[in-house]
Amino acid sequence: MRFCITMIPSYKLWNDVGLMVSWFESDDVVQRVIILFILACLFGYTTNIFLSETITYTQMIAFYLTARLFTAAALVWGALLVPMVRATLYGNTIAIIIPSAIWIGSIYVEEPNKLALIWVAIFLDLALPSLLVMSMRGLPLIPKKWSEGLTKLFEFYPALNIEHKTERMGAFVSLVFGYSVVALLYQNTAEFGINAFLGKALLGLIQAYCFNTIYFDIDGSGHELHAIRRKVWSSFLWVNAHLLFVLGFTIAGAGLSKLVLAHDCQDTNVENLYITYEEKSFEAVEDALRWFYCGGLAAALLSMAGISLSHLHKDIYTQKISKKYRLAYRFAVCIVWLCLPAARDHLNSLHLISITTGMTISVVALEIYGTSCKGDDMFGAKKSCPYICDAELQKRESDGISLETAVDPEKNAEHPKGEYTLKDIYVDVQ
Repeated sequence: MRFCITMIPSYKLWNDVGLMVSWFESDDVVQRVIILFILACLFGYTTNIFLSETITYTQMIAFYLTARLFTAAALVWGALLVPMVRATLYGNTIAIIIPSAIWIGSIYVEEPNKLALIWVAIFLDLALPSLLVMSMRGLPLIPKKWSEGLTKLFEFYPALNIEHKTERMGAFVSLVFGYSVVALLYQNTAEFGINAFLGKALLGLIQAYCFNTIYFDIDGSGHELHAIRRKVWSSFLWVNAHLLFVLGFTIAGAGLSKLVLAHDCQDTNVENLYITYEEKSFEAVEDALRWFYCGGLAAALLSMAGISLSHLHKDIYTQKISKKYRLAYRFAVCIVWLCLPAARDHLNSLHLISITTGMTISVVALEIYGTSCKGDDMFGAKKSCPYICDAELQKRESDGISLETAVDPEKNAEHPKGEYTLKDIYVDVQ
């Protein structure tokens, strides 16, 4: 709960920066100063997380609200300069002010009542922008006259640079992957440091690399239509699934960094660790740590399945395994991961990491095999790659005659000043 309370506002500030830059990408000094100020507030917010339950909660929320209200002021400024999209910018400003008032109220309330205000504020931070987008398209549950009025009010709104949005989101995901890898680092003191500690760390590295491959190379390519361009529901799913992914993979990475230092299996002599890491090492893996690690990975993979589901990928009829069956396998893997903590002491830290990494590799292997075409060799081509080309050629316009024929286009390409020119080409690579 504490992790979600501190992580979600950080994610929200990052989204604010991405949205503002996407709406008004002027790339001038003023915009860069605005971004730097918000990032400085995010930095101050992060430095007050550790003791937020006791001492630094007020300072932490103060930095968060400063960034949010500064964003609201920037939106009001933009509304005054661009009257055509004034309604949209004012609506986003209200969507910032309402939860900000609740955040301020949480400062003056003691536990456990404070948690109620915090979760209400987080819900409004996430829900109000979505409600505003729905209002632009017309709300179905209100009278038709009101719905038409809202649609007319939000007739014009800032264009969203989808490419920039995906790049910003990809950059944030890259930071999460990078954090999970850096957290695995430890210092060895043994003369021969190839042991179970190193093995668990390398398995964690492979796991992060596989997730990176799934996100960028498998789910992030081959789009017929991006989720934001596809439908309203797919856009909402894409945005919210990223939040779940970030939360899940971050907490799984934190749990993995602790499992790497555990000396509950063979070839894990705690004296081989530097004193700083030796103090952090432990023999018995707690059940809570198992649930954090396995549950976080399951949430991350489930959210990646949601991201893939939101996109409309190119439908290649010769694929070996269709997309729905590949996603079904991901759901099955998530269920297995959620069941692993129930084994308790029957699985030590090395077993736990090995099983999850092996199943992650199996997901990547299935995607690579499933997206290949029937008849393709997975380990090199059996023969050179040929192609079939259907082309229509015609006489040069200078002749005034259109004589279509079926001569070989390769021969004509060898003689650019030949008698015929290419008209229409259809290439089918086999």
